[in-house]
Amino acid sequence: MKSILLFIFSTACFLSTYAQELHYIKGNVTDEKHKPLPYVAVTLSDPDSILIKGAVTDSTGHFTFNNIERGKYIFTAKSMGFEDFSNPIVMEGKDIDMPDILLRTSNFLLDEVEVKGREFIRKEDFMLIIPGKQQSKHATTGYDLLDNLMIPGLDVDKQSGIVKNFNGLVTLYINGRKADFREVKSLRSKDIEKIEYHDAPKGIYAGEIAAINYIIKEYKTGGYLSVDGRQSIGYLNGDYNAIAKMSRGSTTYKFFGGHSMRKVDSTVKELETLNFHDYNITRNKSGNRATTKTNNQYARFDVENSTQKRTLSGKLTLAHSNSPLNFLEENIIYGGRYAGKESSAYIENTQSGWMPNLDLMGKFSIKSNQMFIAYLNTSYSHNNYNRIYRETGFNSATDANEDFYKGLANFMYYIGMKHNNSLSIQLSHLYQNSRSNYTGDYNNKQQLWSAESFFYTSYNQRINQKLSLYAHAGFSMLQYKLLGKDRVDRIGPRLNGRLTIQPKQNQFIQVSFDITSTYPTLDRLNDVELDIDPFIIKRGNPDMDNSIFYQGNAGYNAQFGPINIMVAAFCFYSTNTVAEHYYTDQEKLISSYSSHAGFLLTNMMAEITWKATNNLSIKAKGQWVHSRISKLTHKDHTTWMGSLTMNYYLKDWKFNLFTNLPYKIVDTSLLRKEFKYKTNYGASISWNHGGWSAEIGTNNPFSKNWSITTGLDTEAYQYEQIRYDESLQQTGYISLSYTFDFGKKTDREKNDTNTNINSAILKAY
Repeated sequence: MKSILLFIFSTACFLSTYAQELHYIKGNVTDEKHKPLPYVAVTLSDPDSILIKGAVTDSTGHFTFNNIERGKYIFTAKSMGFEDFSNPIVMEGKDIDMPDILLRTSNFLLDEVEVKGREFIRKEDFMLIIPGKQQSKHATTGYDLLDNLMIPGLDVDKQSGIVKNFNGLVTLYINGRKADFREVKSLRSKDIEKIEYHDAPKGIYAGEIAAINYIIKEYKTGGYLSVDGRQSIGYLNGDYNAIAKMSRGSTTYKFFGGHSMRKVDSTVKELETLNFHDYNITRNKSGNRATTKTNNQYARFDVENSTQKRTLSGKLTLAHSNSPLNFLEENIIYGGRYAGKESSAYIENTQSGWMPNLDLMGKFSIKSNQMFIAYLNTSYSHNNYNRIYRETGFNSATDANEDFYKGLANFMYYIGMKHNNSLSIQLSHLYQNSRSNYTGDYNNKQQLWSAESFFYTSYNQRINQKLSLYAHAGFSMLQYKLLGKDRVDRIGPRLNGRLTIQPKQNQFIQVSFDITSTYPTLDRLNDVELDIDPFIIKRGNPDMDNSIFYQGNAGYNAQFGPINIMVAAFCFYSTNTVAEHYYTDQEKLISSYSSHAGFLLTNMMAEITWKATNNLSIKAKGQWVHSRISKLTHKDHTTWMGSLTMNYYLKDWKFNLFTNLPYKIVDTSLLRKEFKYKTNYGASISWNHGGWSAEIGTNNPFSKNWSITTGLDTEAYQYEQIRYDESLQQTGYISLSYTFDFGKKTDREKNDTNTNINSAILKAY
């Protein structure tokens, strides 16, 4: 027994002494601008080049080698687009904190190299994607590249800039900074080094449904000019942009400008039923002529200065939006109480708005594993809205002018911990103030302010190499006050939990739940009334509750050679859901809003992508969706959806074919409306060479009378509308872009111009 105890004691002493001889080596990898470089391959080898340890830097450029014995080693760092780094290290019995490791940009043209091996690399909680030569060559914008990559579970609309996955909208980032439509649209694929798809977001992406982060190459000096344009064939729809950038040392200057215009003619057929207490009215409408015309302009100037420890940027934007022509002429045949009556109507809506906007951002590296980000935004909008309705024996007019003020402050602190654990804390405050005057049928002065604060904390715990837990908790507080009303106070929870499992390198399983709350939008929180026609009045509702959302998700993703598979299930339920609400008030039908609805949505999806050859990729998707509306009304809805896409690359050319099966969906923003879409298909051919890029495409080339059907079925009001729109018919488009570099190369800049004009005016649509 004594011998055994002596052995145990001796062993413990030996292990203790041995453990004291083990130490760590850690550090950070940056580029020439001293910005952190994520996913750099770092290794530790002995003098005979035998590998001892290997790792990849995290999203902040940090790495750690644990349990390193005394001795001599060779440290290396390698990343695509940068020169290799190598340095000897001597471990002398104490921990080593290496000075920042700077990787210099390689003069070797990476866009001429075809990357071999896997394009999709599953990391912990996200997918790393290395674009292939063909995919990059045939992408003019950041959206084009996303579409070419065919990322499993991701849907990309290149024209609208909407990127969605199974759970909802995906937020886009560039080098860890949030971006929007024009920013991503202006990215050049040859400057995109890698793409991260955070389908299990954490850290600086905490709180997002999912996130795409473009890792782009940056150059210290030089500049470029870029112009691009897109014009539709078959109807008027054009979008034209210009970008200029110049870099001098650690400071960059950028200018953006653009103009877009759209004019669409359409015809509308509609059948309505209005149910009053003891009678009903039916109206059979046919629109002989309908036209919508819009145009938008923007200009923006940016300045950014970066050092090793911080990045400061400022953006000044001026945006203008105008809809000078939006009218409908229709013939009406009445039934029910007014059977036999015939009439004609003219409806006109015009609106315009100006908005100057200022963005300020500061990103500060406190330590190698800590970061603080501050973002401030302020804007002012001036808006005009006019509506005219004329029918035999009835005239209506509304004129609204609005001043809208907005201020946003957002602060985030992030710290990376051992074993790839992390903690982030976020605090934000949003203030909005709308002052509007309505004249015409109703003279009304509205003043509505709202102040909303958010607090979140997120923590990620890496349990082992295959298992990770994530928790995101917080709350939001809202105060708003309408002129003449009492102040309203609301508080709502924010809670998210997620379990991720990676049984093998090529497989990923995720199970999560969410509890969140949201509030009605300002354009609905009012007591304004608008005459829609002789029988319908549009009315706001200032007394709505906040909605509570409950959501559960499960997903499985796997890669087997050239095949990627994604299977997912999703269940969503909300209480106090805002929906359109129709009811009668004496001899009028009131169209308003209510927060008394319940909504259940169940969704199941399967998707497969197949890279048949280096030149051919195919993506197929099937989806089943069931929805149920309760409380305010009761309705069930089920639909099947499917799509197929094919890309083929041949030298400077790319050929694309796509089709979407017909389907029906419920408008989840207001629940009551149902949209029916017919089969949609099309093709495109693009050419890319040097700084030039051109594309021509067509939609529904062999279809006629393509339409969208909208329906509504409530106790007080039912309608079905069929719209034949120029933009839905046999149409085409052509786009052209050219980029000219001067001086040394610089990265193709992102255009994050926000051209959406803020407004809280109640409008009749």
